[in-house]
Amino acid sequence: MVSKEYVAAEAALRYAAMGKGKIVSLILKDKRSAEVIYNVLKDETRVSEGDALYLAQAVMKFVAGDLSRAGVSFDTPVTDNKYIEEYWKSQGLIFDFDE
Repeated sequence: MVSKEYVAAEAALRYAAMGKGKIVSLILKDKRSAEVIYNVLKDETRVSEGDALYLAQAVMKFVAGDLSRAGVSFDTPVTDNKYIEEYWKSQGLIFDFDE
């Protein structure tokens, strides 16, 4: 079993794949993110919870900026948490797991 933080880091990598290379700019600008991604890919035992959390937060900030640069508007927010969860599951970005 892996930690929630590791799952978050893996979700960040999935976004990177979906983002058609845009995340490369984050990796080039943020050495720590690059190191965490390398460890996730090569040896996940080297990824601490703090590293995974750092990467997840860095990617969230990057994604939020990327979406606003792309002209995505959040004027009508979705407030149904179940809908939001099911959407991200359908995109392969979140998973059910046992704690």
